[in-house]
Amino acid sequence: MKEFKFNGKVIIIAGIIVALVCFGGFKLLALEKEKGKRTIIKEDIGEFKLSDYYIYIKEAVFDKKFGEVTDCDKARKIAEDVWKENYGVESMEKYKALLFYYDFQEDAWLVKADIPENKVDRVPHILIDSKEGKVLGIWREMTSVAMNGL
Repeated sequence: MKEFKFNGKVIIIAGIIVALVCFGGFKLLALEKEKGKRTIIKEDIGEFKLSDYYIYIKEAVFDKKFGEVTDCDKARKIAEDVWKENYGVESMEKYKALLFYYDFQEDAWLVKADIPENKVDRVPHILIDSKEGKVLGIWREMTSVAMNGL
């Protein structure tokens, strides 16, 4: 029977293989952990604090969930659908431009219509939970131009 001797090359190659397998396993664990985190695409959005809007959340009576909201396009779609349902289609014709804000601590969107400075109107707002797409609040406010002009 032949005696098999380990030389240094075999041990080094085995060590490298074990290291690669371990590294691959750790990488897979890290990727799995990252799957649980949502990635918000930072487009041209501002930041806000959800806690400043609790009065609107307290008054909200929406149960529908639209699913995870990770970008402005999905937030826009939800805002437009809810506004049309509550304020009418003809009302939405006036609001082509929307402003987007995100609270990174609370994972929530604030979307509001942007109207020209010389126009006086009640501007629709909506708060959306980004995890479930639940509408947290919806309301309309007079523009600051209108308030200054009164």
